[in-house]
Formats: sequence, C-alpha cells, structure tokens
Amino acid sequence: MITRSLRRLALPLWLAAAMWAFFGAGLSTAWGAEKDFVGVLALAIEDDVAEQLGLTKNQKEKLLELIDAREDEAIELVAQIKDLPPAERQAKLVPFRRESEAKGLALLSKEQQARLERIRLQRAGMDSLAEPSIAERLKLKPEQQTKIAEILKDRAEKLARSDEKTAQVVKAETDRSLSSVLDENQRAAWDAMARHGTADGAAGGVQPAPAPDSGAKPAEVAVE
Repeated sequence: MITRSLRRLALPLWLAAAMWAFFGAGLSTAWGAEKDFVGVLALAIEDDVAEQLGLTKNQKEKLLELIDAREDEAIELVAQIKDLPPAERQAKLVPFRRESEAKGLALLSKEQQARLERIRLQRAGMDSLAEPSIAERLKLKPEQQTKIAEILKDRAEKLARSDEKTAQVVKAETDRSLSSVLDENQRAAWDAMARHGTADGAAGGVQPAPAPDSGAKPAEVAVE
C-alpha cells in the first residue's frame, strides 16, 4: 500500500507534468502545480509555516487530507480543460482553487488565518500589489495599477536575460520601483498588512490566491 507521504510526493509530480504540458513552463514544479489547485493551503502545510501558525496535529492532518482529495479532483479538471486556450484554462482553475482555500481555511482560527495572510504577503513582497484584492484594500488608482503592471512586465523581461547575480539587483530595483508607486498612506497600509494581515492592523482572514477576478473571501471559522 502506498503511504500518504509517498502519495503526496508522486501525485504532485504527476500533476506537475500534466500542468507543464497543458499550462506551460510557468508551472514546472510540483509545488507550483499544487499551489494552482489549493492556493495558500500549499503554504500553510510547509513545516516552518505550520509551526508559526501553531497548527495542531489534527489541523495539519485534516489539511493534508483535504489537499490529497483536491489533487485527486484536479486530475479530472486538468483532463477537462487541457484543450482550452491558456487564458480559459487559467480562468477555470480560479473557482476550483477558491473552493479549496475556503474549505481549508475553515479549519483555521481567525488568528491563524491572519497570521497565514501575513506570511503570504511577506513571501510575495511588493509583487502582491498586482493582486486585485490587495489593490482594492489599498485603494490603488487605475494609473497606479497600470504602472505596477508595467514595472512587473519590465522585470520579467530583464530577468529573462539576467544571470543569478544580476537577477538579485533587478529584483531589488523592482521592489523600490513598486514601493515608489504607493503614496505614504498606502505604503503604511501595506506594511500593516505584512505585519498583521490587515490594512488596519486588526486580525483578519486570508485573501484568496491571486486571480484575475479575485474578490470573494473565504469563510472564517474559529477552531474550538
């Protein structure tokens, strides 16, 4: 019988291969494929993050079981959308990923959700400014969002022809450029979200994974 640990290794690798074929090189790693199906839950089960969240053994087991189940369901989804144009394929994944996140986040307390959002933002850094939900929370103007998209596009082009050392410089310059797009209040609000998970410093739930039409919020259910 295949153990859960071996299954969790083998299945994401299979999915990664499928995602490479159907969605392109941008999702070439097993973790990348898993994240596309379960969103922020892939981050929550990392050992160091689970420890920071204070997940109980029961919570982590339930999250792993949920992710296993969603990955099984993703196999059928990938088969259904493999022949669609790239934009449509990505759009089809959005509701699936949101459903995964909502089910998983319901297993966490509000405090754990806020902590997870803070960790997610810290990992994403200033790149999170391109997320529709973050843009809404910071009240970014259309021209600011356009500028952010231009900066990130420029970074992608530079990174494509950069070596490792140059890439670090490019990323640092990009972060400074992105920060300069924000006004003083927006920068303070983003800093507060990175520290506390919300713009005002109060505890709050994790935002859905970045998506073109992101906006729905997952359920917040306290763990007794």
